[in-house]
Amino acid sequence: MLVSCGGNSQEPPMPPVPEQAPRSVLVYMSANNSLGYLTNENDKVYDAADLEEMQRAAIAGDLGNSRLIVYHHARKSAAELKEITVEGGIKTLKVYDTAESSSSVSRMEQVIDDFKHFAPAEKYGLVFWSHGSGWLQNGIERIVRRSFGEDGIKSDEGGVLKTNVTAMARVLEGEGFDYIYFDCCYMSTIEVMYELRKAAPLIVASPTLLHADGMPYDISLKHLMLRNADVVGAVQDVFQFYDARTADDRTCALAVVYTPMLDELASLTREVYAYQRKINSDAGIQRYTTDRPCYYYDFRQCVEKRSIDQSLLDRWIEVFDRTVVYKAATPEIFSTLKIDSDLYSGLSTHLIMEPADTIKQNYNELSWHTDVVSALFE
Repeated sequence: MLVSCGGNSQEPPMPPVPEQAPRSVLVYMSANNSLGYLTNENDKVYDAADLEEMQRAAIAGDLGNSRLIVYHHARKSAAELKEITVEGGIKTLKVYDTAESSSSVSRMEQVIDDFKHFAPAEKYGLVFWSHGSGWLQNGIERIVRRSFGEDGIKSDEGGVLKTNVTAMARVLEGEGFDYIYFDCCYMSTIEVMYELRKAAPLIVASPTLLHADGMPYDISLKHLMLRNADVVGAVQDVFQFYDARTADDRTCALAVVYTPMLDELASLTREVYAYQRKINSDAGIQRYTTDRPCYYYDFRQCVEKRSIDQSLLDRWIEVFDRTVVYKAATPEIFSTLKIDSDLYSGLSTHLIMEPADTIKQNYNELSWHTDVVSALFE
């Protein structure tokens, strides 16, 4: 007797496997925070504004045959996986459990798996949208600035959840992204880039504050959605968009890093640090924040301040210039922080002057500390 499954089955039929697109891009939008609500009538709901930009890009034909998927965790709402359709509509693909944070490793892993299930492609791109604080490591604490993201779901300890960059590296390695674009502040640090060097060959980020308007998606997506994405072209257009603004709105600093060069750059930096270990002052070094203490100094200047071997420094600069393939900055950031274009390298770093500096914000847990900075105290 042959028995077949009929209409009484309690398992829903599996959806058909979608056709493979030339490229699929995931925007990981963690907006359950200050970016996701109005504080006064002049403010924007920034996640909604950026979704509208994506829709305009779709209507203009900028998606082509590629697919744009958004993980959207709006303020005090359930997170959803959405697709921006080529007609400019928004289609919900999945709704997630409200109990889990968008900053958790398991949620990030699940979203990437779902993204690839719903939108398989020849090539993948990734955009991280939220607050950011670079290398600072302490993912569950009340202090606001901690690596990537900020989720209003509270931990058992009572703090706002963030994602450490070391955890992000474990999630992203081997997932096949060919670029990562950080649409958030402070992520262009050598420590972050080195930690994520196996996550994607190109990483876009800012070493300082970004305008809360973020990436103008209706300008950049025509580059990022291509099968062979023009990442530098996208960043150039974003920078030009902000550079054309006036007053406080003329604010932008971006860099594009080619990560396959980072191992060689790390090796040479270790040589510099082993050769000249002592640095007594931060005088004259470009800062990328007005906050005190400052955790974001210009990386190239920090290396040059240590180096007293010109031939070693020349080799280092040659490798550095092949690592940072594009960089640009406006003369000021929000009219408060001056940027010297001759000193701007596109990458920041934590300035280490004494052993105690290596344990601040759990710096000693980073691969850059282990592989490079440890040479200062050996």
